[in-house]
Amino acid sequence: MTVSYSAPLRQMILEWSLLEFNADKQNAAIEALAKASDAEQHDLQAEICHYVLHEQQDNLYSLFSAGLQMSCLDWLLHYRISQLNAAEQPTPEMHQAVADCLQLLPAVVEKLPFEAALSKAEMEEYNNMMQFYYENHGLDLSIWQQTMLRQSMHRGDIDAAKDYFSAWQKSEQYNEQPIDLIIYYHFMGQYRKALAEAESLLESAEPDVLAPIYYPVIDSFLENADWEQAAQLLSSAISAVEAERAPWSILPQLMQLQLRLGESNAVFALAEKHHKKLLNLSDNHTPIRLDYCLATAHFDDKAKEFAENAAQVYDERNGNRYFSQRVRRLLDIKAQ
Repeated sequence: MTVSYSAPLRQMILEWSLLEFNADKQNAAIEALAKASDAEQHDLQAEICHYVLHEQQDNLYSLFSAGLQMSCLDWLLHYRISQLNAAEQPTPEMHQAVADCLQLLPAVVEKLPFEAALSKAEMEEYNNMMQFYYENHGLDLSIWQQTMLRQSMHRGDIDAAKDYFSAWQKSEQYNEQPIDLIIYYHFMGQYRKALAEAESLLESAEPDVLAPIYYPVIDSFLENADWEQAAQLLSSAISAVEAERAPWSILPQLMQLQLRLGESNAVFALAEKHHKKLLNLSDNHTPIRLDYCLATAHFDDKAKEFAENAAQVYDERNGNRYFSQRVRRLLDIKAQ
């Protein structure tokens, strides 16, 4: 999407681009939003929100955190609706501005569990908000169900994932998507089903398309004791990342798979080579930082401490032991 921003925002973006760390870019954006709000410069505030919602660090993660994106989308949606309602003769552009916000809800709401500071009640409030708008604007409710399915898996909530998967499949607008099926079957421990769904994609898709399923597919190979297939695909995936044909944000999970294959020296080498990049990519995304720290925990006590603490925070919020069990699983392997 090509967007023509105002001169003030273009200057901000230029200044932010000079900042080395993504955390500093996020802090600068938060400060700019606060200043625009205090000065009642709502058009500028809307522009900054638009930038926060669309700027990507790769094709899986935005530059900014899920929490900041949700805050921006919440404000922007209500602002666009208020403009529409206040207009004596609403223009097509006003209607489109509201529609654009509604179309962003699935991608943002799905990732709310990534924000550790967000409570379960706050997540449910945003989930209900999305459901309300989709019902009242005549939008495809199967998209809401699919979003809830993805969010449930991010929370490690098996029962909710089952319920939303069933509802999604039964919906009139259900559109089977192999990537979602692969991730779901892996999440549920149905590894053979995951591999069966992945077969055609592995034969034809490019690495950037395969990025979301590299981990569940390789892990499914490992669970089926197919070490050779796992090792081959893992090597291919890491090569694709280093050649920038797949996003860097998946590398920490690939490093975890190396550990399961007994390749701890290779993990150490990747960590030394790409440490700064991976830390920066995970500045605004705790799941990436958790995965990276878990991959490097066997030779970095601080990384181990972070992984254990982050898992505990997530689990206490989510009401399960999903992340702690993931941490313990890898730590136990490394202790052998």
